[in-house]
Amino acid sequence: MKLAYKEYIIRSKPVNLIEKDNFLFKNEYEKIFEEVEIKCFNKIFILPNGIMFNRKFLFHEYFNSQISFFSKIKAFLKSLNCLFYFKSVRVINDGIIITDSSSSGFFHWFGDVLQKIEKLEINYKTYNRHSIVVPYIFDNSLSRETLSKYNFKIVFLKKNEVAKIIRAIYVPLISPTGNFRPQLMENLRNRFNITYQGKKNRIYISRSKAQKRRLINEDEIISFLVENHFTIINMEDYSFNEQIEFLSKADILVSIHGAALTNMLWMPRGSKILEIRLKNDFVNNCYFSLASSLELEYYYFLANPNDINKSTQLTDFIIDTHNFKEQLRILLN
Repeated sequence: MKLAYKEYIIRSKPVNLIEKDNFLFKNEYEKIFEEVEIKCFNKIFILPNGIMFNRKFLFHEYFNSQISFFSKIKAFLKSLNCLFYFKSVRVINDGIIITDSSSSGFFHWFGDVLQKIEKLEINYKTYNRHSIVVPYIFDNSLSRETLSKYNFKIVFLKKNEVAKIIRAIYVPLISPTGNFRPQLMENLRNRFNITYQGKKNRIYISRSKAQKRRLINEDEIISFLVENHFTIINMEDYSFNEQIEFLSKADILVSIHGAALTNMLWMPRGSKILEIRLKNDFVNNCYFSLASSLELEYYYFLANPNDINKSTQLTDFIIDTHNFKEQLRILLN
């Protein structure tokens, strides 16, 4: 059954793009999202750790990308360990599966999972007899707060509980991870009933409390940011609703590449985003794509890796602080 139609996306280039950096973004300017069809299955079992089985076999749709045979064996062994501790089976006649192996984490929850539900909500009358089933591993304050915004009945599985869905609907990715259908993201933004009032703030999100992807020489720019009326925040210090409040009052957001940039969702159109990202990384363009979908002005600043042997996701960053200050002055004018 068709859920989403083919869609052609055109994105504006970064505001401060220089020609030699065009290779970082050129593959993102035009995208075609193929149509998406939901898949129907009988007898799907969901374990507390999120892994799923179609009868006796691993449910391949749970892995939203190709994985090795070794990874499948590892997932199977994790499942056996999980089954050793389960105490009950909850039978659900009609259930919707929206999670997969990549659904954990702030960015993937909003970019992948909630984009699926936004599309389901548009077709609510078709699927309203189904319950959305959430494995125990994804049961947290963020998932409960966000899912409460939708009309669907949500079933949160317990720690020692396995779900057996008699008739299951599996919802694939609505767009490839790191890409977004603009109307769905606009719907998501509007669902939280944010009002943009009062004086606008400038926000710098620090990763100083993170274990990876920190800005090593961040202390060299903090005083400059404060002088230019930026508020310095660590997102882990605030609740989800507090994060929304901060960003809904911001018209400029500066941050190193990381999930906290997902909070640009709460900023009004025309606001400015400056992402500190690694030079030569033409793969991780998810926040450029998100800014485009939300009609925000996207700027970038290139950093060096602290460890050239580590990926963007694992290394710390180092920036030329003099050039950063010059670029930020341009953005502020």
